[in-house]
Amino acid sequence: MASRSGRGRWRIENGQLLLDSDKWPGTDFQLIESGSTKNNGFRIGISDANKNLLPFVDCLLKKGGETFGGTTNSRGELFIENADADSILLQFKFVPERVSVYRIKDATHNYFLFGFEPWLLEVFFKRFALDISGNDLKGGHPLLQGNAFTYKRSK
Repeated sequence: MASRSGRGRWRIENGQLLLDSDKWPGTDFQLIESGSTKNNGFRIGISDANKNLLPFVDCLLKKGGETFGGTTNSRGELFIENADADSILLQFKFVPERVSVYRIKDATHNYFLFGFEPWLLEVFFKRFALDISGNDLKGGHPLLQGNAFTYKRSK
């Protein structure tokens, strides 16, 4: 399991702890290179110094109403045969709340190599509120549904 963290600003207002972070930059992947190959399909690669992260990227190719997809292998590679696309959607499996969309600018390109952005595992907050109840905090969870969570202060 990957460890996730967040950073930002907090304040107390009307009996609540309010958390705010910088806005998510809009993508968790950077395009390193792209090009054309002779293959009839799309080759997507993920590159990172931590090879343990490579097999956990879901990739979806979209063109109009059609979609094709898969998950990268242990080398961070995915080949989708007989596919055409105008967009690539990438999602790191341990960050299921975010999808990064890359619009293909050159229709002749069918090879794309991406890298992870440094904030990949960061949790982003926008006015996330927790009620202060004695030494506990009560409310929602930044990643899970529901409002019945209690956070206890550790000693």
